[in-house]
Amino acid sequence: MNSGELVVPAAELASRWQRFGAAFIDGIVYAVVVLPLMYILGLFDGASQGRALTVSETVSMQLIGMICFVVIHGHLLSKYGQTVGKRVVGIQVVALDYSKVAMKQLVIRYAVYFLIGAIPLIGGVASFVNLLFIFGAEKRCGHDYAADTRVVQCAG
Repeated sequence: MNSGELVVPAAELASRWQRFGAAFIDGIVYAVVVLPLMYILGLFDGASQGRALTVSETVSMQLIGMICFVVIHGHLLSKYGQTVGKRVVGIQVVALDYSKVAMKQLVIRYAVYFLIGAIPLIGGVASFVNLLFIFGAEKRCGHDYAADTRVVQCAG
């Protein structure tokens, strides 16, 4: 499929519950893969001893998390605009004109999604605000606005 082809002409927007369900499934898949890996690499040792994570540990965790995200979801995202969770609940990311989402848009979308939470001191609040955008009429999160994407129900 070329990036200009329509995925689904004017498809119905995914519901907030569908998006939540997809994110929940993705979180479980992610945790099953990432948490054991981080444990094996000793990245939880400091926390278990009551000390704060160092900058290098924090950066390592972020990088490992992003690499695992790409390994787990990269193919589905690039081919179908879906993560594992989105595929299970039958929704997909598309460009604003309902064409297949471009790789550049995916990079922007998930960079905003991940990196906003890494901002020292305010990352958690910034991530929460990013997600609150979904309560607007267009049902788009902040990372959707940044990447010019929307999430729709799959055809069929």
